[in-house]
Amino acid sequence: MKLPSLEGKIFGYLTAIKQINSIRDGRARWLCNCICGNTHEVRRTELTRGKTKSCGCKWGKGGRFAKGLVPWNKGKSTPEHVRKKQSDVKKGKPAWNKGTGTSTGRSSAICKDWKQKVLERDGHRCIRCNSEKDLCCDHIVSWKESVELRFEVSNGQTLCRSCHLKKSIEHGEVKCGGFKKGDAYWKGKKRSEETIRKMSESKKGVKFSEKVRKNMSEGQKKRKDFRVSDDDVRKIRELRKNGTRVIEIAETFGVQVCTIYRILNKKSRAQVK
Repeated sequence: MKLPSLEGKIFGYLTAIKQINSIRDGRARWLCNCICGNTHEVRRTELTRGKTKSCGCKWGKGGRFAKGLVPWNKGKSTPEHVRKKQSDVKKGKPAWNKGTGTSTGRSSAICKDWKQKVLERDGHRCIRCNSEKDLCCDHIVSWKESVELRFEVSNGQTLCRSCHLKKSIEHGEVKCGGFKKGDAYWKGKKRSEETIRKMSESKKGVKFSEKVRKNMSEGQKKRKDFRVSDDDVRKIRELRKNGTRVIEIAETFGVQVCTIYRILNKKSRAQVK
């Protein structure tokens, strides 16, 4: 398959002129003109993927931007959340990343030692549900509220992932949780009457389209066609005992193969009259 030509196309500061064979490795390269006036040989993939955008003059001498070239961020404004953080630091407020360095941050050796001590004290078990899986060390007084209590063992507690998220929801640290059905947080809990009322109101007045109703009616017809009587069930089991293949039995009675397996395994009578 012949690849399309790149002749005349612009990639950053480079303009493709013609395809040539490289002396170094024998592979096909494209000879390009740079905006600074130099020529440069570049592989096709490096041009199309955006890996090479200049002959090297983009950064100039000593790592500085070359004279006369337009910087990549010209005309772009600083995002609002970055400006807010910069203004907070200028006003005397602590920086957003203060205390997260290598010496005293969450990934520091002191923090790892604190986690190990908390786990050993609680016996490597969740203090709420007594689980031994997905454990994490939680601060009773949060990391942000108190700098002095960050690495105090008495300020730590061992929780599993679901209990930790539940605790965060109770204290308003997160608005919602990614719990699944069957987690400890949802056990024994039911939907409130207000939630049930809102769900029922949202479904009122919703009408299925003609296409959906047609598909539903066709599905009902197919399910009726797949049903077999008790006499047919006995015949199917006899044929299978005699060594007849399941596919042949399904073709004989005009049902699906999965229906035959259900009848033979006695797992479900849903497809039997």
